[in-house]
Amino acid sequence: MGSSGINAEYMGSSGINAEYMGSSGINAEYMGTKAEESTAKAKRALAMLQKRDKFNKELQGNWKNQLKQMEKAVLMCADIQKRDRLAFQEELKQKDAQLQKLRLYIEKSTSLYKQRAQSKSKLANSGIAKLRDARRRPGKTKKRRPARAQALAAASN
Repeated sequence: MGSSGINAEYMGSSGINAEYMGSSGINAEYMGTKAEESTAKAKRALAMLQKRDKFNKELQGNWKNQLKQMEKAVLMCADIQKRDRLAFQEELKQKDAQLQKLRLYIEKSTSLYKQRAQSKSKLANSGIAKLRDARRRPGKTKKRRPARAQALAAASN
């Protein structure tokens, strides 16, 4: 039994061999902590990627919102420009019509002036103007009231 006791001791779990086997347990512990570290590292990386993805989606949402606003602004500017252009065209038509009326008025007044000048020259060439001038009394002035005539005479002295 003696040899079997030694053998049992050698083969038993509480023997030297067990201590030797325990060193692989330390290796397992080391492997376990390394695995935990790598798991934690992967979780941190995943969290960062998720956070980055969230920020990118927010950024993309903001970008799309700004793009929509800019498109609305461009359309609004186009509408305003179209409205202003139509208003200015209408105003231009009104001004052109007014200008045309003024040109017609000037032509008409010029033609009337020329007609009057021609009729005066015809009248001057005929004897009618001479007869009209002969009927006027030379040297005679318009009659005035006596008080008014005295006031004018006093003012002229």
